Amino acid sequence: MKANVNIIIENKRTNIFEPSINLPDLKIPSLENFIDFSKKARPQQIRYILALYAIMYNQNQVMEWNKDNKNYSLVKAEIEYIFPRNWQNTNYNGRDEKEAQEYLEQIGNKMFLEKKLNIQAGNGYFNKKKEIYKDSYFIEARDLSASSQKDWLKCDIEKRNKQIYDAFSKFFTSVF
Repeated sequence: MKANVNIIIENKRTNIFEPSINLPDLKIPSLENFIDFSKKARPQQIRYILALYAIMYNQNQVMEWNKDNKNYSLVKAEIEYIFPRNWQNTNYNGRDEKEAQEYLEQIGNKMFLEKKLNIQAGNGYFNKKKEIYKDSYFIEARDLSASSQKDWLKCDIEKRNKQIYDAFSKFFTSVF
């Protein structure tokens, strides 16, 4: 991260640090590294990523959390697996368990949902979960509920991986 802190001495700005002195130039990791990290990360790390992404996804998210004088903030959020975690041998569109596991832990398969709604969604399939997502205070969940698709597929996880990655990449390159 580049440091360039200014102080004001006698109405003049003075740099305390020059850019990049003793600090490495940080680079955004590749999409593949980001996905690999998301598969191995602890739940607390995933919560941080999802929290930042929820706000990047829609700037009105903070207002939604406080809608109706309720506090549906991140404290009450749970990680929802859009494609169900528990393996069931029906309706997996020809995928086997090993292939499903490859995509299960990727960030593109996870989002925030309120605890009550997460319990109701359970390990149902996407078309069934959409009915539950529509009542969420998380804007992305509501947007997914409006989707016309009936299944959450490998290509959907890959697409969402890239959306999250692109949002972070854009944010960090614009800040630094």
